[in-house]
Amino acid sequence: REPNNYFALSKLIKLLRCAGQLNDVPRFVDLAERSNARSLSHPGLNFCKGLHCRYSNDVPGAIKHLNLARRDGKWGLPALVNMIELYLNPNCETQHTPVSPLVNCCRI
Repeated sequence: REPNNYFALSKLIKLLRCAGQLNDVPRFVDLAERSNARSLSHPGLNFCKGLHCRYSNDVPGAIKHLNLARRDGKWGLPALVNMIELYLNPNCETQHTPVSPLVNCCRI
């Protein structure tokens, strides 16, 4: 109903990642882009694009989009956290074995 609800879109991206359906994410991102002519400058949309790139192992794309969102009051902190995690561990290799494989995946 509200394609510009970027908080809901970011949650959807995380849930689709847990479900193993990251291929469905571009459709929802495109809907959010088309809903507003100025959406390309919205930090929330850039955060969601960066999140999708991160989960798709596109590190340069993730850094690019997260960097565009990092100066915003609402999206800046989560963007910085994701950027730091990417810089510290660009290959997304875990340092330890989690108790359950869904523990790290579904952290929302």
